[in-house]
Amino acid sequence: MKDNQYTILLVDDNLDNVDLLVEILKAQGYRTLTAQNGHDAIRLAANEQPALILLDIAMPVMDGMEVLEVLQSDSSTSSIPVMFVTGIMENEKILRALENHYVVDYIPKPIVISELLDKIAAYLTNCTKKI
Repeated sequence: MKDNQYTILLVDDNLDNVDLLVEILKAQGYRTLTAQNGHDAIRLAANEQPALILLDIAMPVMDGMEVLEVLQSDSSTSSIPVMFVTGIMENEKILRALENHYVVDYIPKPIVISELLDKIAAYLTNCTKKI
């Protein structure tokens, strides 16, 4: 196990997805936080200040785009970068999300683990926010 010392907040309403990502990221030495809805994600982001948020777009009650808007509008969370993890393959929604400078990338579902880890590592290599 590596000791990356970065905290990553995982936000997905599907507990199986969350459990899989936690297992993968912990094996790489990342500290993980989890939320199954937008409200918990916003609270955790404000309190814990993760280095990166992996955010599902399609969630009930408050979708990932709405969560992103709230995070951006709060000075305590506006600098936290977001990487969308989504099964939505509608190019328009993905392009709209990527136009936002807070969204650093996206990972399509089903997740290719090596791609996920490469994208996270590439982004965090240039990031200085540690736990």
